[in-house]
Parts: sequence; C-alpha cells; structure tokens
Amino acid sequence: MTDMHKILTEWTYRLDSGYPKTDSDYEVLRDVLTELTDFERPVINTIVNQSKGITEAEPDNELDPNSEQDESFLKNMSAALSAANVKPSVIGLVIQTYNTLSPEEKGAFKENFRTHSIESYVNGEGYLPFVKFWPIKGKDQGSGEVVVTLGVAGSNSGGNQDKDIQMDNGEKWEVKELTPSNYDFDPAGDGDANRFNLSYELRDFYKTVIEPYSDLGDVFSTLSTMVDPESHGSLKKMIQILDDRFARQNQNPTNVSIFREVAMKNFWHHWYLGFQELNQIFYQTKLDTDVRDTRITTNQGGKKQSYWVSDDEAEKISDASATNKPISINIGDTIDNENKEIIIWFKRLERSMFIKDPSHMIQELQKVKNTYFGGITGLIWYFDKETTPHIGTAGDFVISNVTKGNYRFRLKKEVKLAYTFMANQS
Repeated sequence: MTDMHKILTEWTYRLDSGYPKTDSDYEVLRDVLTELTDFERPVINTIVNQSKGITEAEPDNELDPNSEQDESFLKNMSAALSAANVKPSVIGLVIQTYNTLSPEEKGAFKENFRTHSIESYVNGEGYLPFVKFWPIKGKDQGSGEVVVTLGVAGSNSGGNQDKDIQMDNGEKWEVKELTPSNYDFDPAGDGDANRFNLSYELRDFYKTVIEPYSDLGDVFSTLSTMVDPESHGSLKKMIQILDDRFARQNQNPTNVSIFREVAMKNFWHHWYLGFQELNQIFYQTKLDTDVRDTRITTNQGGKKQSYWVSDDEAEKISDASATNKPISINIGDTIDNENKEIIIWFKRLERSMFIKDPSHMIQELQKVKNTYFGGITGLIWYFDKETTPHIGTAGDFVISNVTKGNYRFRLKKEVKLAYTFMANQS
C-alpha cells in the first residue's frame, strides 16, 4: 500500500503555511499524488476531494472497499468534528488518513470514534485506533491534539484562543509534546515571565547587588576594616561565592534584566546554591553583626537625600521615635550614590529575601507552576515523536529555566539530582 504518511509530509512541506488554506493548496496535493503514486486520475480526484471535506465524489474501491458505509460514516464524522471546532482543512487530512487504513483499522476507528473519557482514552489505551492520525495538525491544533478530538467524547478544539481541549462538561486540558533532549515544554503565555513576582525580584537583586558589585573595587580590603578579624575568613568566602555563583563570565547581567533567556545551568543552578551558601555565611556566622548601615534620609519637595550617621546617633533616633522629646544628632557625610557605598551594598546583600530564606526561590517557582496547572483540569503529554499519551499533574513537572520570555516546564523524573533547585520542587 502507498505510504500516505509520506504523501502527507511532502504535501504539507510544500505549503507555505504548513497546512492547506486555499483551493490552490489542494492542487499541490494533486501534484504530489501524481509524482509519488501510480494512481489513476479518478483515484487522485477522489483523494483531493475528500481532503477538502467533499464526500460526494465516487470513492475508489481500492482505497475504500466499503464505499457506501464509509461515505455515510465520513459525512457523520465530518459533521461531528466540525461541531467540535475542528477546521475543514484538518478534517480533510483526517479523511485522507482514514482512507489509508485497513478494513480492520477502519472498524476499530469507527467503534472508538468519540466514545472515550480522557482517562479511558489515555490509561485504557483508547488512543490506539488513532495513532496513525497523530501527525495531523493545523493552524489551531498542534501535535497530538487532533487525536484527542477523534477519540474523546465531548472534546472540542480550543484553538488559539483558549486551552487546547475544551470539554462539554467545562473541563479544560492542555496537550504538549516534550522536547527530545530536555523532556520539557513551553506553556506559552501561561508561563510569561513578566506575569510573576519572581522575575522582578531576581531582576532587582541583580540591579541593586550584583551589578554594583563589579564597581566596588577591592571589597575585602574595604570591609575587612569594619569587621572583626575572626570574620575575615567568612568575608573571603562570601566574596568567592559571589564570584563563583553570580558574577561568572558566562552570566551576562543583561540576560537577567531582560529576562528572556535565563539558562538553567549558568543561572538558576548557581543562584540556588549561591543563596544557600550565602545564607550560611550571614546567618550561621557573626559576619552579619559586624557591619551596620546607619544613615538618615530626608525628602524635601520630592528630592531625597541621604546622610551617614554614627551608630550612637542612630540609636538616639530609635530611642526618641516613640516620644515627643526633641533630640540633637550629628549628621555625617552626604551619600551621593548609594550604589557605590559599600556598606549600603553589603546590607542589601544581607537583607535579600533570597539569602534570608533560600527556599523563597523554590516557593516562587512553585507558584509559577501552580498558576499554570491551576488553570487546567490536566495535561495530556507525549514524548517527542511518540504516540502514547500520558496524564500529567503539577507534581510531575518542575520549572527548569526561562526561554523566549517564558518559564519552561520539565518532566521531574528526568531531572538530574545535581540540579537541586529542580529536585527540591515538589
């Protein structure tokens, strides 16, 4: 039998949009059939007409041995799929593929067409009669979506405006094909980095801590005079962590400020380890008690100005804040640029939420993931190029990185344990 999948592939390859949109696109199919098969003209006409969704044409017995039964079934099938919001061009491809099936395969298709629940379709192997239809996709339906509408009762194509599969009972399902190398998928707009607080918190950390760090000069020499000599070892370790985890050569701060391409290994992996390591430095040693940021800020006419004050003067302000007694304090030097003041920078580092509680990053990643899964009943997913469906829940996936401005979801069981920021996402 002629390999109709090869014909389908060649046809869609020749179309600019990858799927048929106009009558001229079906003439391309006619050309492909003429080149790749030895079918007679009436047979070719039948296939082209059926691809358009036209079933009145006389079917060819070699392709359609039960012509009258098939013609009636195909009319009913076309009407059912059209009511399920499947586009005519996709219905045409379904008809074309149906005509390549053996009599036994056609019987199984008819018996299972739009009869299953999601669960019986996936776990009960109700998908099996439809595996040859898996490659079919259209402008509004990606890989693996069409076969769900073929097998599941009450399923409708969501198109580009909503979730992939809309059920008559109100359930919403997404259908995703995982990439072959990373076992991940892009949740599209539902994973838009600009929708989530975590993106802005990490941007702010880089803008106020990591970017100024490179302009502070010899941080150890400056801070070592302000801390107890016993803390010098911890201070050196802190600087090493910053260099190793946040100011690496391949960690371009622009990537963070744009938050479009934030790689798993170069950024997320080192961030989580760095936050944990800095937490130990600040909260398991005395380093955090040796440097104090004491300043006073005035705001006159919308113009802010900060001044240094001594620890004693700061304590006077604190003591008098709950009383009506006037106090007199000595004001120190003007602070012209807070980003270049190493003490202010140091305290920003210490006070960072990520360093106070490294699990904050994990909790925020969980929020991103739960937002996506909270908007759907479930996820039907496939391994790359495989036709066996799986039902996925939030617990099956973790956030791995950001690409094209979207958080990306990876299958947790394929995660390397060394990447603890993913392994720790439950």
